[in-house]
Amino acid sequence: LSIVENARRLKSRTPVPESVVKIPTELLNELAGKLPYPLTKDQRRAIKEIVADMASHLPMRRVLSGDVGCGKTYCMMIPALATQRLGLRAVILTPNALLAAQFVNECKEHYGQDTNIIAVTSATKRIDSELASNPVLVGTTALLSRLKNEPPPAFFAVDEEQKMSVGQKIELTG
Repeated sequence: LSIVENARRLKSRTPVPESVVKIPTELLNELAGKLPYPLTKDQRRAIKEIVADMASHLPMRRVLSGDVGCGKTYCMMIPALATQRLGLRAVILTPNALLAAQFVNECKEHYGQDTNIIAVTSATKRIDSELASNPVLVGTTALLSRLKNEPPPAFFAVDEEQKMSVGQKIELTG
């Protein structure tokens, strides 16, 4: 394929009605209210746009860009937790095990140690038993192979997507 044809194919999206996830505003407000400080205007806008994309029949493909330390984590954390609380699977990929653990620890710090979220890395032995309780799964690309036989998650975010191969990106957007 030519570069233009490949870009057009990757950009086109087919409606997928079963991918619609409608997150109530009250749930978002509850989750945001547990953070140590109010969300910024940009964070609120990003979360609002993510949630609007999730409520669409077109699967979301969104890039959230910002400097290190600007609060992008919360823009992924809140929709992921909301999705999980609705009984749906939420997955967040991080570039390394250290960031996966950091994400999980930060989430538990704000939402309580009993928050149903786990880090999955190449060092994690098994997750089969945990999957039944529908935790938010945070991990490296090692997580992808463990989810091959699972239904696709309702919320899937990739932190630092540039660290993924082209093949992995195409597989995920498929």
